[in-house]
Amino acid sequence: MPDRDKSTLMRSVNEGIAFFATDLEPSDPGAPDRWLFVCECGGAQCVEWVELELATYAAIRSREDDVVADSHAVPHAEPVAGAAI
Repeated sequence: MPDRDKSTLMRSVNEGIAFFATDLEPSDPGAPDRWLFVCECGGAQCVEWVELELATYAAIRSREDDVVADSHAVPHAEPVAGAAI
């Protein structure tokens, strides 16, 4: 069963990653096109990373969905198409 507290914590981590990533200029040397975000499924043993473009991450958040690895699920969200690392 997913742990909602862990899911909330992972969402907070991802918001920090996105905040940092959006602060970089796309022309900055070394600025990646895709970023690694943590899976927000809330599974106790989950340590998956999901590789997404910032625009995809923003679209997920605009739908108020969670970032979830392809093979994971949370009761209220659809898995997103991202490359789990």
